[in-house]
Amino acid sequence: MKQKQHYNSRQQHGHCEGGKTIHPDTTSMSFPIRSEMTQSEGQSGRSMVEMLGSLAIMGVLSAGAIGGYSYAMNKHRTNELIYEATKRAQWVGTQLEL
Repeated sequence: MKQKQHYNSRQQHGHCEGGKTIHPDTTSMSFPIRSEMTQSEGQSGRSMVEMLGSLAIMGVLSAGAIGGYSYAMNKHRTNELIYEATKRAQWVGTQLEL
């Protein structure tokens, strides 16, 4: 017994995603090579403007991170001083009660 192959309506008409044509008698499709999809002829990699833009964005984010880190460290030092002063004041208070 021969089994019938079932295809959806797009496959029956010879169309599939990406504009490639498939035929009902084939079981595999060919896809373009990655380099064909992303690069035009004569171009390779990223342009200098794209790289400088990325570098500028990284610089702005780094400056913000350094500023935030400095703020957090100063806040931590201030809190340590307040804690130490409070502990000493409590110790002095206990010494005066004796």
